[in-house]
Amino acid sequence: MARDHSRPRDDGFSLVEVVVTITLMVMVIVPILMSTITLIKASSVAGSSAEIQRVIADAADRVTRADVGCDYSSAVVASVVSRGWPASAATATYQYYTRGATATDNGSWSTPGPSSTAACPGGLRTPRLIQLVTITITGNSGNTRSIQVVKSDV
Repeated sequence: MARDHSRPRDDGFSLVEVVVTITLMVMVIVPILMSTITLIKASSVAGSSAEIQRVIADAADRVTRADVGCDYSSAVVASVVSRGWPASAATATYQYYTRGATATDNGSWSTPGPSSTAACPGGLRTPRLIQLVTITITGNSGNTRSIQVVKSDV
């Protein structure tokens, strides 16, 4: 019996066709997967940064609303502890403004010693004291942000 050549043959795919198809699919799928992974990482970093920004804004607000004194570390630490973070994630450093001797002398910022009581001249709150409180927050991901708050009773 003679074979009818007018009907298409149904022998399946050749090895070359399968390899070319798989190669083309990989060339399309791998970049999509890589961009998805990059997007997930970027989203995670953005979420962490946003959380640090919320905490540092809370800390600055707490320092602003705190009673005038020399030490604001409890207000700063409260902002991280309220989020379930360790107290060591927040620090407050201080400077105070010393007026110039004359009207043309602009004065200067004094950087106190390591203790929080040194945040005021002589360790005591003086009238019309202007302080610069630098708040530094370190997030769980290791990102660090700082903000400066001026605290005064002027």
